[in-house]
Amino acid sequence: MLAAIEPTTFRVAPTVREVALAYIQQRHDVSPEELTCPSRYKHYIAARALFVAIMQAYRPHVSSGALGQWLKRDHSTVLNLARRAEQLLRDDEEFRQDFARFAAFYAAHGGETQ
Repeated sequence: MLAAIEPTTFRVAPTVREVALAYIQQRHDVSPEELTCPSRYKHYIAARALFVAIMQAYRPHVSSGALGQWLKRDHSTVLNLARRAEQLLRDDEEFRQDFARFAAFYAAHGGETQ
């Protein structure tokens, strides 16, 4: 007869997407619903660009089509957001620091370190 097996609880690490959404909500006060809303408000666009930059850095295998589905956007819009993120990372110190702070936030919330 098999010995009784103690139930074990496994902690599943949050995905990069989940942590990125939480980070953007906390740092920019933009909810996941606002991130995916049709608004072109500049604050939302910057948050979307940050989301795309994070996802491309931490999960480069995720296609622009998949990112577009998550953001309820066309893949070409995601490509434009990626170009905007590249420009902001190059030219905007605040955006660059915000992107860099994500690594610590991700590690603190159960993500693997890079």
